[in-house]
Amino acid sequence: MIIIKKKIFWILIITIGFLFSSTILITKTIAKNSSNKFIIYIDPGHGGFDGGCETSDKKVVEKDISLNVSLILAEYLRNNGYIVFLTRDNDIALANTKKEDIYKRVDLINKSHANIYISIHVNSYPSSIVKGAQVFYKSNNDKSKYLAEILMDKLKLIDENNKRTALAIKNKYLIDHINIPGCLIELGFLTNPDELRKITDENYIRDTCMTLYLGIVEYLEYLK
Repeated sequence: MIIIKKKIFWILIITIGFLFSSTILITKTIAKNSSNKFIIYIDPGHGGFDGGCETSDKKVVEKDISLNVSLILAEYLRNNGYIVFLTRDNDIALANTKKEDIYKRVDLINKSHANIYISIHVNSYPSSIVKGAQVFYKSNNDKSKYLAEILMDKLKLIDENNKRTALAIKNKYLIDHINIPGCLIELGFLTNPDELRKITDENYIRDTCMTLYLGIVEYLEYLK
């Protein structure tokens, strides 16, 4: 009788332990997948016939940098359970003209039911002195402003000399006509030698993508 009771006791212990372990596993799985309700749409600027800005020797083109950054950022987000769409994932334009291409990007993002969008670009300027990444957002849109400010703060972590702030702009079709919160990021200036060196360095690009990833996660936590 004592032996039987001991067997029953250990069976109960094992059963309780199994149920406890299963509960922990389920809880962890739910926690891991809780981010799946969030959808991020990434827009790599330009593509195909539209190269965007470029260096004077035409060796570095905006469309290539924006695509590389977008693919890495998408990788970071997907690896952590987020749903990510891209307007392009290779060197293509979405239409035969630049105007129709922008219309297509806006239409894709608006129909996606995404929580946020991020449009990735690099900049240029006649003077090589001008530099600094900057984030732009739709005016009078508090959610876009908050996202832009978070991402701007994150970008400053990898460039402490950047004094720029998130800026509301008008009369840019993509920003004006997308109906969900989001922003357009200019990662730096191809015309500035120091920034050109940085934004063509894979390690710097990955650091940039990680800071953007952290900023996006911070914003999505705010939405919960």
